[in-house]
Amino acid sequence: MAARLQLAEAEHQRRLAEFTDRRLAGEAQILNKQAVYEESQLQLEAEAELRERQAISEIDFKSTRIRTERAKTDLEFEERRFSELQAVLAAERLAGGLTITADIGGTLREVLVKPGQRINPGEQVARIVDPGSLFGFPSPTRAGWCRVRLPWRRC
Repeated sequence: MAARLQLAEAEHQRRLAEFTDRRLAGEAQILNKQAVYEESQLQLEAEAELRERQAISEIDFKSTRIRTERAKTDLEFEERRFSELQAVLAAERLAGGLTITADIGGTLREVLVKPGQRINPGEQVARIVDPGSLFGFPSPTRAGWCRVRLPWRRC
């Protein structure tokens, strides 16, 4: 059981590292889109002045305007995507701080869920055995063996 717990913790840490990596990549993407948009705006402003003097064709000016609008849309999209990613990361960090506790003492016998699996409040996630409730008695069929019985109790 301890190995499964360590595996689950390692998986959780891997997922946090993956989210952090995605967050940093998202920040870099936003900075890149922002630079493209600002450069396109400068180009559009310069071409607007040239267009007033008729030193540039109408088609070139419109093409630059379209590229500027597209760069703005790309930047806004990346910002929305990054905002959603941050919400997921915040939820993952919150989930990482949660601790599941049992209402009885004992030894963990079986884990019923997998790491990363979603659970509902009150859902059974593990089986716990109370060593104090175990008792044995000699078995007449095999000398030296004991049969162990557990009191039945619904969790």
